[in-house]
Amino acid sequence: MNSAPKSRRHRSAGFTLIEVMVVILILGLLATVVAQNVSGLFTESQEGKAKLDVKALHDATRYYQMTKGKLPESLSELQEKDAKGVSFIDELPQDPWSNEYKLVVETPRKWKIVSYGPDGSEGGGDDISSVKEEEN
Repeated sequence: MNSAPKSRRHRSAGFTLIEVMVVILILGLLATVVAQNVSGLFTESQEGKAKLDVKALHDATRYYQMTKGKLPESLSELQEKDAKGVSFIDELPQDPWSNEYKLVVETPRKWKIVSYGPDGSEGGGDDISSVKEEEN
């Protein structure tokens, strides 16, 4: 004999459509927040790499200037090996946006190394520069 009343319906185990939709909505919101934070970190890491490259190229250029008594015509001269097979820099890097770094010379004592940033053109507020103007 069955002791449960016949008016009670047997409910199957599972989730309703509304429960599934709420879970999907929550997951979507979490994914959006995570994606925004990750993309910000990626941009910061690109800028950090460019700043490190600019500093290294600036230091190599200054050493070139001290050794040879003049600035190089272009950054590619830093890679040229001397009679002993030594160069000022092993490899000329590209910036994180696949553009070349530039040597900008105003005078032999006033120069800088520049990455023109994500847009690849001068100006716009995204340029990264060594901003070290030689004073001596």
